[in-house]
Amino acid sequence: MDIYSAHWRRNFTQLKKMTCYDRALAIPLWGISRRKGCIIQYQTRKAEIAPFPSRSKETLQDALFALSQWDLSLPSVAFAVESLTLPKAPKKRSYEKESALILDTDSLPNFPLQKYVKIKIGGDPIHDACRIVRLKNRYPDRVFQLDANRKWDLKKAALFLKNCPKEYFWYIEEPAFSFEELLQMAEHLPLPIAVDESLYEQPIEKIIQLPSLKAVVVKPSLYGGFSHIKKLQKQLPSKVELILSSLLESQVGLDCIEDTHFALGLHTPLGVGTKRFFA
Repeated sequence: MDIYSAHWRRNFTQLKKMTCYDRALAIPLWGISRRKGCIIQYQTRKAEIAPFPSRSKETLQDALFALSQWDLSLPSVAFAVESLTLPKAPKKRSYEKESALILDTDSLPNFPLQKYVKIKIGGDPIHDACRIVRLKNRYPDRVFQLDANRKWDLKKAALFLKNCPKEYFWYIEEPAFSFEELLQMAEHLPLPIAVDESLYEQPIEKIIQLPSLKAVVVKPSLYGGFSHIKKLQKQLPSKVELILSSLLESQVGLDCIEDTHFALGLHTPLGVGTKRFFA
């Protein structure tokens, strides 16, 4: 047990598990139809432990056992426990009103009012390019954060960029099948790139060598708490933005992400508009 864990053992003996939940999602997302987690509390502060099936290295049972042993080596545990002592983000700022997530623009009845709009792409590159161009021409004040979910090879990415100028969007998150393919895209295309999954598979020293890297997207439940993210923040070049994003946590977890964002002094958009996916 490290010194940091011993500190929590000495000072947070009143920490206790409050409530575990098992909630249905309105639609299946990322391979799951239900979300499980546990709310812990110290004095008046609450935090959430919610590892994500298929993406977290630990299960919820693993996390709760680690908490009972004051082992903060698991990311979801570190994020929850560290969140209990962070300053609260000012409520005058509404992060959900700044950023929106869109899964399918083709069936969208009303376009979001938020300035930052994250749009899922990764299908036919020409179709995706046409709809982004159409949306940008209609909503020129919006900033588009595109997410291809590792669906394209170099040829498809080039086809997208040919039909959608890079000036129409901020970046494309994880456009390539693999990191090796991502390196090729960065070498051969002027494609603004953001990483998410690659952060958990590659050393940060290798990631920041991508010449067109614009942002690193961090999910605290996967990566760890404030101290872990602060260390990462210091390693990023000044031209690369750090963006925090949720992993289908409940409102308690979303509040903790906002607090972490505030404590880090970030001014980037927050990806916390996921409450609507719960049934």
